[in-house]
Amino acid sequence: MVFTEGIPAWIKAGYAINSPSPIKGAAVPAIDSARLHASLNDFLVVDIRPESAYDLGYLPGSHAMPLAYLSMLSVELPKNRKLVVVDHSGNQCQIAARWLLSKGFGDVCWLKGGLVGYKKAGFELER
Repeated sequence: MVFTEGIPAWIKAGYAINSPSPIKGAAVPAIDSARLHASLNDFLVVDIRPESAYDLGYLPGSHAMPLAYLSMLSVELPKNRKLVVVDHSGNQCQIAARWLLSKGFGDVCWLKGGLVGYKKAGFELER
């Protein structure tokens, strides 16, 4: 059997995992929209929204990696880059960022307020 939604969805559903480094308590720094916009080229953007939401607008240079498939797709991410995880409102990206940290990605943050906050701050998304 295969749990196609992956570990992030398992954790989001509230199920326990057996891990030497607990994900739940890991602190992940947030970045605000203005700071991210000013230094966007320094980050590899991991957009964890479903593909249908991604198609409505995204940050320049972002990589679509829906949360349900993050455990499979994360093998494509370089571990030596700064990552910023984004979603619609900033709620689910903290879960994904913690999971990435637990998998050895050392420089991970999440977008405070998500892409809704990014647009409210006056910044445009690509389509």
